[in-house]
Amino acid sequence: AVTVTGNSNLITNCWIGLARGNGINVTGSSFTKIEECAIEHCGGSGTGDGIKIGATTQQLVMAKNIIFDCKNGISLSGSSISDNVIENNLIYLNTLYGIDIASGVLRTHGRSGNTFSKNTTANTRDLGTDTLLETKGGESAAAIADQVWDELISDHVGAGSTGRTLRDIKTRATLASLK
Repeated sequence: AVTVTGNSNLITNCWIGLARGNGINVTGSSFTKIEECAIEHCGGSGTGDGIKIGATTQQLVMAKNIIFDCKNGISLSGSSISDNVIENNLIYLNTLYGIDIASGVLRTHGRSGNTFSKNTTANTRDLGTDTLLETKGGESAAAIADQVWDELISDHVGAGSTGRTLRDIKTRATLASLK
């Protein structure tokens, strides 16, 4: 749908759906940023990548995107790909990987905040050199809800506090669900 070459590009606030091939192709680019985009159904029923990073791409930032029902959510493959950042993306229901980093890719970092769910083959594949993928994904709705409850309650459990009231409500709800 979108092909990027050249330096210092900004792709933001796009909704890309039903692209015949890849959602966004980036090749031969430095200092490009892709943010706050929704990318879905690439290549017709998941046969194209959501974001495809090709040869000679450096210092690309991919942040706050939603990518689903593609072949790979984000794929990095080719020569001279280095120093890229992937952060705070929601990547789910892709037919292969959420993020696929091929061999030869250097110093690419998937920083905290990327959330993965139900990518068919695996959430990530990292064959790169000096790459790092921090992931959050795969948690159930119940586990996420428990974390939210625990965060709200943890510092405020004194009598009469909101945290104490919430803890008591959670306890009663849990007991009621067990009956």
